[in-house]
Amino acid sequence: MADRKSVIKGLEPIIGCAKQEKWGAWIDTLEDAFALLKAQPEIVRCKDCKKFIPPHGCMHIENYIDADWFCADGERK
Repeated sequence: MADRKSVIKGLEPIIGCAKQEKWGAWIDTLEDAFALLKAQPEIVRCKDCKKFIPPHGCMHIENYIDADWFCADGERK
């Protein structure tokens, strides 16, 4: 799966092309999707969080958790 930043980078030229080709209503939909994607906070998986201690410990919630899980308080290492 592509990451958020690469999708944003890939969408920018597509939106520009759509405007030049006058895709009509498609442009609005693309721009809305692009704006939502840019506004979405980055999701940090537990295995990439600085609060995660292998094999499956989370210092934040002080409990065992799956490494592929995530929470709203995740901070990238």
